[in-house]
Amino acid sequence: MKSKKLISSIKIVCIFFACSLLAIFTNLFPHYYALLNTPDNHHFSGQASWFDPWDINVYVATVAWGQNHGVFAENMYDSKPNQPIVYYPLYTLAGNIFKNTNPFIVFYGLSIITSFFLVLVIVKILMRFFINKTVILFSTLITLFAGGFGFLVYPHHDSLDSSMTSFTLHSALQRPHEGVAITLLILALTSFYLTMEAADKKQQITYGVFSIVSLLFTLSFYPYYLISYALICGALVIFKTKDRSHQQALIFGASLFLGVILVLLLQHNLSLNGCLLYTSP
Repeated sequence: MKSKKLISSIKIVCIFFACSLLAIFTNLFPHYYALLNTPDNHHFSGQASWFDPWDINVYVATVAWGQNHGVFAENMYDSKPNQPIVYYPLYTLAGNIFKNTNPFIVFYGLSIITSFFLVLVIVKILMRFFINKTVILFSTLITLFAGGFGFLVYPHHDSLDSSMTSFTLHSALQRPHEGVAITLLILALTSFYLTMEAADKKQQITYGVFSIVSLLFTLSFYPYYLISYALICGALVIFKTKDRSHQQALIFGASLFLGVILVLLLQHNLSLNGCLLYTSP
């Protein structure tokens, strides 16, 4: 019995590392390839992203800001002095910690850490619904890469995959802050589902609190995720008529109330710097 559990644990660890390393390789290999193949008399810029390279420059610049100015950021694209506020705190904090490291290396290091975090959560959640390790493996791969690989044949073949985020979670793997946000959103939604499924009131409270905490951290990156959370979890509350408790509805109401409060606080934070008021942190 113990040997079977050990073999099962080893399989899960192998699935986790195999999927994580594949995701990290797919994300970072273009940069490494471009570095090795930089033409003579040319300078490698630090990235060769196949999706949204201009935003990557903004994130890396924010890391550099943190290295030189601290965790509160100004609008670097305005020539006038403006109020430093909490803006991309993941990057400014990382820059402030690793002050003497190339900001591109800091950014890529963060993407590796958050990719491991994302895959870990996906695998752990799938383990709650599936026993078969093959199903868990392919479900993880489908979740990560189901959008397709059409970008590999661009521009020779006009594929939808080349005109959108390259594959399902490519953007989350590429951008550390999005990786953290989507991982926490998955945790928040899954925890709320478990809240609705739990018969024991203590379990409902445990899962509910975890869902609310995950949601609040998610909203600190992407406030509009509150709409997705409200619609999905609201549907669960409305359509689960059997064995639904007042406590479950109360947890849902508390999550929305606290979420709205946090969104308003984030909006106030942006209002302190008029240059950044209409952008997302």
